[in-house]
Amino acid sequence: MNPGVKQLMLAGFFTALTAVSALFHIPLPLVPLSLQTLVLVCSANVLSPGLSVLSQFVYLFLGLVGLPIFAGGGGLTVVFSPSFGYLLAFPLAAGVISTLQHRFTSLTFHFRWGINFFGLFIILSIGTLWLWAVAPLWLEKTLSPRLVLFTGMIIFLPGELLKSFFATLLMQKLSVIK
Repeated sequence: MNPGVKQLMLAGFFTALTAVSALFHIPLPLVPLSLQTLVLVCSANVLSPGLSVLSQFVYLFLGLVGLPIFAGGGGLTVVFSPSFGYLLAFPLAAGVISTLQHRFTSLTFHFRWGINFFGLFIILSIGTLWLWAVAPLWLEKTLSPRLVLFTGMIIFLPGELLKSFFATLLMQKLSVIK
């Protein structure tokens, strides 16, 4: 099989896997906890930067045109939800992780883990800013910066550290398939 076709099929697989991983989520007051970021890190480690970004853009597009593939459903109304900023950051984070992982090929496990977590921190940062910006529209009240930081980032940090660790471990074990 043509290597380009194989990589494109793999990108489609990761788009679908991102969508499926959104179905398994824990609803929290403002932003659900899901396995999407675990899949995103894996895709960014396996795919080239361009295909990694494409995979996440296709996921966003499919959800925005109405497929119920986000943790909160689908359609354009998601844009005004507190969690959309996290989704919006997916392509950027995938591109950053993939670029760094592919640029530095002989890295230690801890450095790779750090790169993966950095990408997830980008998602948390953009998502938290979005949460702060749209909370008045969604909740009809302004949230304090402290509350936004806690509910948008701090409660997710332990889980993101674990997800980035397991993704790094999985990618290290599966590195023979690259």
